[in-house]
Amino acid sequence: MKSCIDWGTGGFSVDDWIFLRNLIRDRNIKSVLEYGCGVSTELLYMFGIDLVTLETRPEYVPNISGLCYWLYQYPEFPKLDRRFDLAFIDGPGAYEFERLGKIPERKFSPLHASQYTNLILLHDGGLGQIEPLLAAGFKQCPEGYNGVGARNILFVRNE
Repeated sequence: MKSCIDWGTGGFSVDDWIFLRNLIRDRNIKSVLEYGCGVSTELLYMFGIDLVTLETRPEYVPNISGLCYWLYQYPEFPKLDRRFDLAFIDGPGAYEFERLGKIPERKFSPLHASQYTNLILLHDGGLGQIEPLLAAGFKQCPEGYNGVGARNILFVRNE
């Protein structure tokens, strides 16, 4: 696979990767449901994670042989037939909303993710994502997994 990683062109930084990598190691994460392709997609794939990624724009899907991805029209998500150790929500991007003259939001992404995992990481956690997670029975993790300028916020399902 030829890497296209171009740090700094999107919203996912080296610090974000270190944060996510540490979470994967600390929690022994083997599978990830990812919302929004980009640098994180390539890194998760190269890290050996069992990855399924959901994307709204085909031009954002990296050319990775064997990558499992679904193209969808937000907020109409595909129905999946399995569970994941983690959902990483970094999509859809602002373009889907701005082109329609709407304010960007991601409130439906965590609702979809909550059907497939008990652990959800929000990247850019201020886009209407927190309230649906709380209503779906999740709580914010207090164990230091909320960092990088509060851009990464981890939620776990209440047991």
